[in-house]
Amino acid sequence: MKKSKFLNLLICVSALVVLLTFCSKDKPIISPKMPDTEIQFYFQINWFVPTPTADLANSYSDSLFINELMFWSKKHYIGNAFEAYSGIPKRDDKWDTFFGFTKWVDESIDNYKADFQFYKSDKIIYETQLTNLKKGRYNFVVYDLKKSPLVIDNKYPYFSTEEKKKSHCSIMFVNVLFSDMTTTYPGKCQYQYSINGEEVWHNLGTPVKFGETTDRVEIELNDNSVLFSFRVLDEDGNELKRKDSEKITKKATIKPGESYMYFLGGTLTDNSDIYPWRSL
Repeated sequence: MKKSKFLNLLICVSALVVLLTFCSKDKPIISPKMPDTEIQFYFQINWFVPTPTADLANSYSDSLFINELMFWSKKHYIGNAFEAYSGIPKRDDKWDTFFGFTKWVDESIDNYKADFQFYKSDKIIYETQLTNLKKGRYNFVVYDLKKSPLVIDNKYPYFSTEEKKKSHCSIMFVNVLFSDMTTTYPGKCQYQYSINGEEVWHNLGTPVKFGETTDRVEIELNDNSVLFSFRVLDEDGNELKRKDSEKITKKATIKPGESYMYFLGGTLTDNSDIYPWRSL
């Protein structure tokens, strides 16, 4: 009886130690709600490795480790696996979530570095190291399993003034289009949008080549929410891709105060598309 009580006590103490270790201030957090004075580094990860349509169901990662610490796992967080043409973290189908660090290993908070390992069924499918990262908000975009990811400044704050946040949304465009499964698209792409079915197209920023982004553009919304259509033009003005508002999901309905990144991904020969990703 005494032995059983001792074992139970030992198990409880061990569990408490593990919990306190995981919740230590220097461990990762997954929430944008803490004050910026406490969180020095925010990031999201997007996966745009070209993937044939036939292979999409098997193209995913089920866990992510950073500096040997689990950051994300399909088993431990609500949501699907980390699939092609998507991103993490995402919980409860909400996109306004960031990974965050109050401290990055044992270095100065002004100079981050980390080893990333993506697993599928306990096997590493992609690993990389990022160094000399400064505090701020970023998107790491994996586009080639043999190369380091793109490091994209999330361009925070998303609005120039708090007043504009009440009546505007902000959007930036990211070009990660491939010509085929191994070749990045060589030309520049012009991103355009129209509002509520109007046949008037507005340029969003200037043309950008692979790996580049536009600035964040603040768009005034006359109603509480607006239905957007999007298209992308090549350097000759030809339409590469178009998504009309009536053909896309309610995620195209953008509200004041919301901020998005729109990725042009996939390949010209298979499954190119415009993929929305919410920053906040």
